[in-house]
Amino acid sequence: MDLKSWQGHEISKMITRKRSRKFYRGLMGKLALLLTVTVSVGAVVPVYATSVEEKEQNISDLEDQKEDLEEYIESLEALKADTEAYIAEIDSKMADYTEQLVALQTSLAEVETQIADTEEQLAEAEEDIEDQYAAMKLRIKYMYENGNTQILELLLESTTLTDFLNKAEYITQISEYDRNMLVKMQETKQLIEDSKAALEAQQAELETLKAEVEEKQDDLEILLAAKQEEVENYNTTIASTENEIDEVSDAIAAEEAALQKQIEEIESSRKAAEEASSKAAAEASSKAAAEAASKAAAEAAAAAATTTTGSSSGDTTTTTTTTTTSSTGYIWPLSGYHYITSEFGYRTHPVTGEAYSYHQGIDIYAPTGTSIMAVASGTVAWASYSSTAGYWIGIDHGGGVYSVYMHCSKLYVSAGQTVSQGEVIALVGATGRVTGPHLHFAIRLNGSYVNPHPYVGY
Repeated sequence: MDLKSWQGHEISKMITRKRSRKFYRGLMGKLALLLTVTVSVGAVVPVYATSVEEKEQNISDLEDQKEDLEEYIESLEALKADTEAYIAEIDSKMADYTEQLVALQTSLAEVETQIADTEEQLAEAEEDIEDQYAAMKLRIKYMYENGNTQILELLLESTTLTDFLNKAEYITQISEYDRNMLVKMQETKQLIEDSKAALEAQQAELETLKAEVEEKQDDLEILLAAKQEEVENYNTTIASTENEIDEVSDAIAAEEAALQKQIEEIESSRKAAEEASSKAAAEASSKAAAEAASKAAAEAAAAAATTTTGSSSGDTTTTTTTTTTSSTGYIWPLSGYHYITSEFGYRTHPVTGEAYSYHQGIDIYAPTGTSIMAVASGTVAWASYSSTAGYWIGIDHGGGVYSVYMHCSKLYVSAGQTVSQGEVIALVGATGRVTGPHLHFAIRLNGSYVNPHPYVGY
């Protein structure tokens, strides 16, 4: 893969990773909304929350693992690129050494040719010297065998002094010529030998240089083989890591699919809960209206009876009686704090920004550490932690009524414990998915969340 293709491949992976994270964040946004809404499904919610938290953590861990593997591949690609650049340098040096070897080989061939020519010249010079020396020996031998008689006769046969001198000079020149020729030939031979020695020294130097270059070339070939093996190892490791990334991507896709399925199940439960809540609210409203009408009729009858009794006794003073007893007998969960920051019903979610989010309780402002009281006696159904509700408590008051307290900073009770009305069960906090410290208080009737105001007032 060339650099351009590799860059395109990396960009494609980065886009895929960003799309995957975008999809994951979208799921988490939906999940935050659904977990806020679906508290109405009752005991199922903690199970879903735990399962969802596990999937969230699994996806997060897999994303981290995938990022680590991708960073590892980037580092391997960088090391591979450095090694390939080094291999290119080695190839360049190898080419230089090859050129040097070719030049040295050419020079050696030229020197060897010159040495061969010099040896041929030396052989000819030695042959000439031998011939000259042989001729001179013959003349010397002739003069030695015949003594000086021939030379004397040659001189005596001269007719004139000039002729005599010329013959004497001739004899002298012959002898001197022999000596000079011998010396000259010996000098020529020495010159040729010196040239041969110089050429042989040059040849030896060229052989040494050639051996050095060949040794360097051999070293480079060994280094080149090692670097090429490194590149192959990088390619193998990169391919193996890419396979791991594919496996992690498949695992992420599987977790996301499972999470999407679970969200759909929660959404289905939410809709069912909303329908049940609406039905329960309608029934409760109808029941409350009937009770109010019955109470009003009873009070009217009592008032009429009182008036009649007073008249018959001749008493002219009318007595009026008013009751302040709550219809439910529940108390407010926070002492001294009644400011409600978010009412029961549809609203814009303060964390996710989701429009028309269904709020299943009331948010009461109070600083962190404020005591939270049980609104009525009952048994603690759960006291645990949720990623959305934070530390939260559910108390069973009987008759299908549960009171719910979310986002606590500390819990003082545990599941199965019996609590009394007014008993401090927890402290206000900001755990879970919140924007600040407050108590999320809710009432659940027969598995559906209803408006808590009729129970606790305010």
